[in-house]
Amino acid sequence: MIDRLFLLRYEDRLLYLPRSPALAAAAGPAERGGTRYPIRADHSFDAFSHQRQLLATIPGHAAAGDCKACPVQAVVGGDIDAVLATSAELGVDVKPRADLIEGEDWLRTSGADELNALDIQTVQFNRLLPD
Repeated sequence: MIDRLFLLRYEDRLLYLPRSPALAAAAGPAERGGTRYPIRADHSFDAFSHQRQLLATIPGHAAAGDCKACPVQAVVGGDIDAVLATSAELGVDVKPRADLIEGEDWLRTSGADELNALDIQTVQFNRLLPD
């Protein structure tokens, strides 16, 4: 059973790191644009990797439902309000948790080496996306 729901933001050919619905709900106006992809996974890396492969049109990755190539379950994406409503319907807490964010660089200053490595991979990957 896949336990956690992550929201990934895709905007201007950039795939942002996974966030919990509560963190996404606390996003400021500048961070509310783009498409959100809700993905159920045990780990944020699995969700990020799946969406990265899907955006790069790698065969075998499911846009919705259970992915046969990754240990994730994809839910239909959309704008932030629609995805938060869907998340709430799935029983996920979507109460904004702005207290978890310490400025715009909250992720880089948190000391989360695994996620910092993902940030580097995001930049490298985004250069490879088709126009």
